[in-house]
Amino acid sequence: MTTDIDKGIKTDEPSNLAKWILMAEQGSAKFQNKLGSIYADGDGVTQCYETALAWFTLAAEQGLDVAQNNLASMYDNGEGTPKNVQTAFKWYTLAANQGYALAQVSLGVLYAKGEGVSQDYHEMYKWFCLAADQGEAYAQYNLGYMYHHGNGSAQDLTKANQWYQLAAEQGMAEAQYNLGCMYASGKGVPKSSELVLKWFRLAAEQGHDEAQRRLLQIDLFDERHTRMLLFPHLETEADIQLEIQTIAQTIAEFTPEERGYDLGQTLVSLVSFMEPDPEGKFALVPNPVTPEQHTVMDFFMGHLSRLCYSGGMTLNSALEDSLNIFAEMVDEIAADKDRLDLGIKFVEKLSYR
Repeated sequence: MTTDIDKGIKTDEPSNLAKWILMAEQGSAKFQNKLGSIYADGDGVTQCYETALAWFTLAAEQGLDVAQNNLASMYDNGEGTPKNVQTAFKWYTLAANQGYALAQVSLGVLYAKGEGVSQDYHEMYKWFCLAADQGEAYAQYNLGYMYHHGNGSAQDLTKANQWYQLAAEQGMAEAQYNLGCMYASGKGVPKSSELVLKWFRLAAEQGHDEAQRRLLQIDLFDERHTRMLLFPHLETEADIQLEIQTIAQTIAEFTPEERGYDLGQTLVSLVSFMEPDPEGKFALVPNPVTPEQHTVMDFFMGHLSRLCYSGGMTLNSALEDSLNIFAEMVDEIAADKDRLDLGIKFVEKLSYR
């Protein structure tokens, strides 16, 4: 459980803790809540949910909204007490009625799920609106989701976009991802590849798995002509995508030494069918003819897709840089030097581009 503690007092100093206890024992709801917070979070003390629950209860019974919300959260999550959603609902309601935004969000969630109270979308909507109007990102996201999918309200894609936007601008990854999806589909908003990339990348940077996957798809579908030249044995972009993803997954399971050696071996194999780029875009391009050469090319692209994610670059920029690096190293590669060394050198050069 993470709670709010005033930043002005350091909880790791015994003298401060003693002052807190004294103030709390004298009936200060503010300091009772502070003690509950530090015991719940283990901030400067041994974490103890039971002690936290006792202090939160004293503060909540005096009507302190933040303490009521903290107490509700402990009953909701079964921390320091058996889980009791009905009791959580009671304390969330008391805090929410005082205008405490986090409690309003949690109350809306309980009404949405029908936990601790009968399911009621009207009440859910009311509490999410109250919290969203106070700038609570999770409530804004929930309203966006409701309007996007018509859950608990009539579908309204314009309103969905507006609420997602507010939550996304506060850094909420799920809102950023859904906003990207809306700009990708063009439903409710004009299509915009620029905004799709913007919001997917922001979500992906926070570790959003689906946003990362969608970015890979975008990278793979970009520069279609170039990649079709590299994969003439595959009929569609979907075939290329599947092939690269499969190989990239295989490569991801290698040890660093295995990756370095296999990439070096692949570079050595590539030299047999590299030629000047007729379009002049790259110094050299592969021109695979035999099935074996196509397999080598697939493996090379699989390596690139993995390096893209570890290096934070797009597949197309990595492809362009790698082919130019290949041209710089071609004499060294043709000499069939140590393949582990070649693979490591290639990755280092690509990383510094």
